[in-house]
Amino acid sequence: MSDLAPGYVPNYGRPEGVLPPPDMSLDYPDPDSPLPIYLHVRPELARRFSHQEPTTRDLHWSVDWWVSQDMIKTVQSTWEILPDGTKSEHLTNWGPITRSPTRVIRMYAKPVLIASVPLDKRNVLCEIARAQRVRQPDGEYNCQSFTEEMLREAVRRGVFGEDDVERALEEAKQGMEKMTYTP
Repeated sequence: MSDLAPGYVPNYGRPEGVLPPPDMSLDYPDPDSPLPIYLHVRPELARRFSHQEPTTRDLHWSVDWWVSQDMIKTVQSTWEILPDGTKSEHLTNWGPITRSPTRVIRMYAKPVLIASVPLDKRNVLCEIARAQRVRQPDGEYNCQSFTEEMLREAVRRGVFGEDDVERALEEAKQGMEKMTYTP
């Protein structure tokens, strides 16, 4: 499938002149044991400080798992800040990145367990994430759409059971207040 297919941005939305986020996967490899995979739901920072009342569609979604006590592997689409200081007009997919969790993840995110999966299935999830294209902005497509498409492909490829993904998506769509996880 061509990266220039109609309806998609080229190069996974990676802006020219913007370096990818640092990836710590060489120092913190994914362990060869089953790990819980979470759909993290958290407030979109730009909306938290606006005068509009945010809706569940304004919440940011990412798929994450802890590879160590201090490092998380994350898959998400983001809005990039361009070299001139403006925000990109579309989402960007950098693929899976191992990094230190942000303050927002630690303090505000509500994790929704999808399932625990072994390393071989997490590797397939990483392949899916690397290949997940970003759609052109249309007023509806957002990080939740990106994540849902990726999770449905993961079901199709046997990473997750369909019931696990449907349950996690349903819980995430209800927003922050109705999460069943209590830290």
